[in-house]
Amino acid sequence: MDYTGPTLDTWTSIFLLVAGQGFFLSILLFSTIKRQERANLWLGLLIFSFALTLVDYVGFWTNYNHLYPFFAGIYEPLTFLIGPLLYIYLKELGTSRYELKKTLPHFIPFFLIFAYRLPFLIMPAAEKVKVLQGRIAEVSPDVLWLPYNFSLFVGLCVLHLAVYSFMIYSLWIRDDLQGQSDNQRAIIRNKWQKLLWQLYTAFTASYFIYFVVVHTRLFNRVHDYFIALCMSLFIYTVGYLGYRKPAIFRGRVLERVFLPNKYQHSSLTASAAASILKKLLQHMKAAQPYLENEFRLNELAEQLGVSTHHLSQVINEKLNKNFSDFVNTYRVEEAKRLLTDPKSNGRYIIDIAYASGFNNKTTFNKAFKEQTGMSPSEYRKQQSGNTSRAIAG
Repeated sequence: MDYTGPTLDTWTSIFLLVAGQGFFLSILLFSTIKRQERANLWLGLLIFSFALTLVDYVGFWTNYNHLYPFFAGIYEPLTFLIGPLLYIYLKELGTSRYELKKTLPHFIPFFLIFAYRLPFLIMPAAEKVKVLQGRIAEVSPDVLWLPYNFSLFVGLCVLHLAVYSFMIYSLWIRDDLQGQSDNQRAIIRNKWQKLLWQLYTAFTASYFIYFVVVHTRLFNRVHDYFIALCMSLFIYTVGYLGYRKPAIFRGRVLERVFLPNKYQHSSLTASAAASILKKLLQHMKAAQPYLENEFRLNELAEQLGVSTHHLSQVINEKLNKNFSDFVNTYRVEEAKRLLTDPKSNGRYIIDIAYASGFNNKTTFNKAFKEQTGMSPSEYRKQQSGNTSRAIAG
């Protein structure tokens, strides 16, 4: 077979540009890990995998992998990383921490494929080029590598991608059915989960179409490009909407995209909003109405002498929270005070939850962990240890 020299066309140039932007985006995501946004580690690895796969694809299409064969074939094991990385990322968005021991089984297929293809990946450049050009008979017998069935590989890719598409769909549906329609943060997260699942499923479908047409005379490079387009769309969507976790939960961009602006026709002026906010914060500090377990927005509005709609608008727009999160912020602070109060040493955690205004343990634990990064019992233990060390010192 005759091979033309390396050459880029419009599409391959675009995909190479997308790969470069993907690498840059992954670096941005990795930089947020220092701010305890561990979920972004998985999202960054996912974007990095897509970008590296695009580089490998472009090298194959343009014959540049004959000049620089080092990355040739790297897309094969990387394909088995996509589903697990997205699944773990979405799990961490909802649970704060997804235990490391639970993540490891997800990567078994990746490690198996990587181990099988490692001899090919590390082949001497000259020998690797011979394989890439189909000159198998010319490969030195001293070079150890394991040929593989391409059709079987693509079939395994489709199966693996489809399994994770179902798992991610189940995760999204489970969160959607938890009945948190009044929780703005949950609404945004659920919309984000749905969008990422749709993008991932499109990527899975592109692989399935490729698997079907590669065995027919209908196959051409357009089907290859379709897979790359799906990866490019994923990279650009994440770059625009979700390059860090706080933006997903509280960022104004996502709120404009996913939530309707229910206050666009409000009669509340800026000065009136500032006045309500000042009165609200003073009242919460002095009267501590949040200690009531069944405290409602309309009750707070009545206490302040303002409309429920205007009060909700002030909390949403000025404090960037919904009513539930706003109240729970005060309740968690009260719980922290009680957990460190020597007089509460013998009290059960659930008693402290009720005393702080929460009406169930699940909501208390979730709100406490979101604000402190640890469970109430862990917080009590840590504070107790700090006190003991201070006394000893």
